[in-house]
Amino acid sequence: MDELADVLDEILNTYQRRWPGNIIELVFMAIEQNPYYLKRYHEFADGDYATTNSMIGRYVKEFTGMKSLKEMGSRQSKLIKNYTQLA
Repeated sequence: MDELADVLDEILNTYQRRWPGNIIELVFMAIEQNPYYLKRYHEFADGDYATTNSMIGRYVKEFTGMKSLKEMGSRQSKLIKNYTQLA
């Protein structure tokens, strides 16, 4: 995960510790909208997107210190079908 942690940290630090419940979806949207982040995401995943997406979700949850609330369908990001809403 170290290969992608700097990208995730950069995205998460734009929120100044006030993370919304859909922060996981927002991180994926930020990856999707930034060509450099998207390139790094694809390189890291190396075809295994299910594992990569799960790792990113866990990383975001640990970084924010938030708790899992419920599974949500992603309406905005094309990289994921669902995500865990945090509280």
